[in-house]
Amino acid sequence: MRAPAVGWGTAEVIGALVAGAVLVAAFAGWERRTRHPMLPLEYLRRRGFITANAVALLQHTSLIGSLFMIAQRRVQQRQLELSGRRRRPSARAGQTGRVRGLWVAAAIALLATVPAFLAPRKSLIQTPLVPVPEPVRNTP
Repeated sequence: MRAPAVGWGTAEVIGALVAGAVLVAAFAGWERRTRHPMLPLEYLRRRGFITANAVALLQHTSLIGSLFMIAQRRVQQRQLELSGRRRRPSARAGQTGRVRGLWVAAAIALLATVPAFLAPRKSLIQTPLVPVPEPVRNTP
């Protein structure tokens, strides 16, 4: 959050980025070696799993962005009401464009990820996330 204020090239920001990368690598190494991992790394090879998580990430990001913009707009409106000033029509048009831009970004994200589900491959429904043991057959 402070990177724009202190500068992207400072030791603090670069150190935080390097520390984050080292911790992610350590987590992946730990998960690979442990007997019961929280997230089996084989899931990351499944197209449906990655696509579903990418869609969820984009949807939640657009939702949080929309809620943030709505809250900012309400704060602006309240400040203008308290100051006794009225809004200019041009300012209102600019904010409408920003909200419209959020909807366009969400639509593009959805259109970019849906074709991956429609590709002719096994879906998440057909591929179990937990390995299913083969049925035991009694041989005479």
